[in-house]
Amino acid sequence: MIWSEDAINNINSGYGVSGACVAKTLGPGGTYNSISYDKEVLGGTYHHLAIVSNPMYSDIEIIQTSNTDAVKENAATVEAEAEAKKNVTLELTDTVDVDGEYIDVKTLLDAYIAATTPTTKNEESEVKENAVPKAETKNANFNA
Repeated sequence: MIWSEDAINNINSGYGVSGACVAKTLGPGGTYNSISYDKEVLGGTYHHLAIVSNPMYSDIEIIQTSNTDAVKENAATVEAEAEAKKNVTLELTDTVDVDGEYIDVKTLLDAYIAATTPTTKNEESEVKENAVPKAETKNANFNA
């Protein structure tokens, strides 16, 4: 939903909408506008919306509303909920959905440590260059 005067002016002067979602349900691939794709997003959750000069999709319909107070109130609620989810502390026994399988945090951390710990001298320099700093194993903070 768009209510910003700047965004509305940009849309009226030729800009378009670009949006994304986090895919939850996928279908088979295909071709759209002569471009092949591996999977089709059939369901997901909203991630972002941007007003851009060259949108990826040309057939997005833009609907404006005159009830901007309700739109702004809803946007503020969504933003507050997203902010609350940013810094979540997980215990080692908590589980995380990884491709539909629930895995406890300790197992995920152990797997990460094993994957980033060198087993030979030659691997040591490669791991140090490519590894993200290891998380503490007492508690882990994840950004949602």
